[in-house]
Amino acid sequence: MQSVARRASYNFRKVKEGNWGAFDPLHALGQELYGKTLGIFGLGRIGYEMAEKSKKAFGMDIIYHNRHQNLQAEKELDAKYVSFDELIERSDVLSVHASFTPEQEGLFRDSVFKRMKSNAIFINTARGGFHQQKDLYNALVDGQIWGQVLMLPIPNLCLQTIRFWSFQMYVFCLILALPPWKQETVWPDSQPEISLLFQKRKNATLC
Repeated sequence: MQSVARRASYNFRKVKEGNWGAFDPLHALGQELYGKTLGIFGLGRIGYEMAEKSKKAFGMDIIYHNRHQNLQAEKELDAKYVSFDELIERSDVLSVHASFTPEQEGLFRDSVFKRMKSNAIFINTARGGFHQQKDLYNALVDGQIWGQVLMLPIPNLCLQTIRFWSFQMYVFCLILALPPWKQETVWPDSQPEISLLFQKRKNATLC
């Protein structure tokens, strides 16, 4: 979340490539997280940890959508239970932590991304099936949302390269940094495939 909001990966890449250009104090500043609204889809144990840390570190307002209300979060974090529609429209950061069910396949799609704030950060570290990858990609390219955080296997995209960096999007994923200064974003389907990839590319490092 912090990496995307402050454009850390993008700025690191520019420094690494020596791409300084002319001095512009307002370029690549990113955005502030303090006091923003964090929306949690699935406020269970992991979602609670995310909300608690964000509340303490950044004073974020917590809203959430669950099958059932989380009274502990409402009491201790002043979290507010909202409808799904309100969650996607109000969240500056929307983080998915729910258990995946077949009926939720592709829940986050084009029609949802279009209703999110243009400064919104979409986080899905739960299951890849929650969102439509093509729609998410288009939302980033078209500037409908600010950025995304993914660290998960996505069906049918195993080891497929998605060159977000050519669009200078604000994205944090599972990154393999490969020489010479080459970055590829991949979604391995399983640990053995990660191992195989590293065997083929001995100099690769996992960031």
